[in-house]
Amino acid sequence: MLFINRKIRGFTLIELLVVMTIIGLLATVVLASLSNAQARARDARRVSDVNTLTKALALYLSMKDTYPVTGGTLPGVTINGSDTVSAQLASVSILQGQLVDPSDGQVINSETFHYRYYSLDGGNYTITYCLETNSIAGGAPGCSNAVVGKERD
Repeated sequence: MLFINRKIRGFTLIELLVVMTIIGLLATVVLASLSNAQARARDARRVSDVNTLTKALALYLSMKDTYPVTGGTLPGVTINGSDTVSAQLASVSILQGQLVDPSDGQVINSETFHYRYYSLDGGNYTITYCLETNSIAGGAPGCSNAVVGKERD
């Protein structure tokens, strides 16, 4: 009998499966961290938008001696760019463009994401907004975050 000495070079099925499993696990970890980073970025934008809105309202107060009035009850008007508050701020050239939540109208963790503004009499206001993470100092995940402004003394 003649034995042929063949050396087959390559990977075994087990080696390929191990490598594919490791790559799959690494991909899962990377995607999870990217998702969390995106949520933190949306939260940072929300805080920036609320700060911009607060500054715009301070300018409006200095021009009109009152904040935009919504009347009614909390939670107030949803800020979406075509609402009455945005229109009042745009009418005096304070706020051009739209301040809209990056996840506007989406339901995340059973809460609908919007910016909301409320002022019963123009003497003070409340802005409520939602956060997805706890990455913002002084903020909490959910829609219980608020900024309250008062008329100057």
